Amino acid sequence: MAATAGCLGGGGGSSDGITIGGLFGLPGDHPAGTGMKQTTEVLVENLNADGGLLGEEVELVTRDTEFDPATARDGYRELILDESVDVTTGIYSTEVGTAIFDEVPEFETIHLTGGSAPDRPMENYDDYKYWFRGIHGGYLGRATANYAASHFEDLGITEVGIAAEDVDGFDPVLEEFAAGLPSSVNVHFEERFSSDTSDFSPILDQGEQNDIQMMVGFVSQGGSALMSQWAQRQPNYMFGGGDVFSSNPDRWENTSGEVEYVWSYIGGAAPGLEVTETTSQLIEDHRSMFDGAAPPHAQSYTQYDAILTWAEAVKEAETTDIDEVVSTIEEMTLEGSTGTLDWYGEDGELPHTPQFGEEYVHPPVMQWQEVDGEGRQIGLYPDTVRSGELQIPPWVSL
Repeated sequence: MAATAGCLGGGGGSSDGITIGGLFGLPGDHPAGTGMKQTTEVLVENLNADGGLLGEEVELVTRDTEFDPATARDGYRELILDESVDVTTGIYSTEVGTAIFDEVPEFETIHLTGGSAPDRPMENYDDYKYWFRGIHGGYLGRATANYAASHFEDLGITEVGIAAEDVDGFDPVLEEFAAGLPSSVNVHFEERFSSDTSDFSPILDQGEQNDIQMMVGFVSQGGSALMSQWAQRQPNYMFGGGDVFSSNPDRWENTSGEVEYVWSYIGGAAPGLEVTETTSQLIEDHRSMFDGAAPPHAQSYTQYDAILTWAEAVKEAETTDIDEVVSTIEEMTLEGSTGTLDWYGEDGELPHTPQFGEEYVHPPVMQWQEVDGEGRQIGLYPDTVRSGELQIPPWVSL
């Protein structure tokens, strides 16, 4: 869309409309960047169909971060200085998030990131009060540990190994997962591997040598081969934890079914894992706008919740004034597509992050299963999304 100049720093809207600046990585090529851009477009479409914001039309102007910190920084500055946007949003990767986070004190413009990046503490509230994030990476580890604590004992699982791709984004996930594991679970090893690893035999061997019952894997783009090699090798232990792309509706097709029996947290939502009525409505609206397709990535949903929060705060405050919108977000509670959004304020555990919990935001846990000859994402935990039971691979004897 063409950019419409707003007031730098937001001044209650202008006669030229209200402009949202989006920072998305490789939209059209990468599922996260594509999905985050598309759900933002869904919100903009719905806002304008309902009369806009403050009686003004809302427009979205975007920059491609290319998942590169320098490119993202340039795009962020262009959105604020050249396009005079009222707010910025987007960002998926930790490296890009860190680059933009460091810019915030200078530009004093609200940014709502759809992902968790960066998982750094807000050391100086006055400098960084403009930054909001749709989810904290540690929540993914907490959700995985909660599932383990509630189900491993019944399954008889006490022996596990951990293998995690060596990317910054998994650091808080691992920290929270380890902290939340029940004392009955013995961790025999924790391996971090490079994203360019191609042979996972040494890690899979460790699992067999230690007689583990569960390989808890945290994998992103580079670690997908670990999951595939586990499926091909069929060792006597299960595999699950955090497969970043397990939320993608096309994960089954893209792995030729090798993702079957893999269980994973979902860092947002997915079809069949509708957390709220807003989740279902977002999926329906997305299908209507994008040729029947559901949002292609979990962060599509956290992104939607992030910019939805800003839009609802603007409505409530009746202005885009930055300080008033910040205060309004800190005090408001609303239903999002990932749960009930109740944002921590300055003195909260994680300022400007939605609270964690089954009554707030709790990333769901699911497993890929074959149902009627097709791959399906089956909700396992918590009960709000539960649609089935964990299936044990036929080659595994617990």
